[in-house]
Amino acid sequence: MMMAASVANIEDCALTVYTSVVSRAEYTRGIFDAGSKTFTPDTGGLDGFALVLEHPKARIYKMAEEHGLIDISKGKSSPSIGNIFWVIPNQVCVVVNMFDQLVAVNGNHVVDEIPVDTRGRLV
Repeated sequence: MMMAASVANIEDCALTVYTSVVSRAEYTRGIFDAGSKTFTPDTGGLDGFALVLEHPKARIYKMAEEHGLIDISKGKSSPSIGNIFWVIPNQVCVVVNMFDQLVAVNGNHVVDEIPVDTRGRLV
């Protein structure tokens, strides 16, 4: 959302979701193994639920609890089942709240595991 408001760049985003293509229903669509339990169902007024770094013209246009449907018709290449993607969610708060821990990486190396101590707690 901050990128859409022109107050942040991709380099400013500290959280990405690691997800994979689990189905290719047709040439212009795919299905990720991350849905509304991973990303917020609120688009924040944006077109889609997240930014797919490897396919920035793709759009996650619909979600079930465990799966996200992605439109890849505007992309130059078509991902295959098993391809892994880094995805920047529109809103980070919901993503963090849905997991027991975050994994910190630097390049391709895991450097830390960060527990989400407030997960599942009401204030």
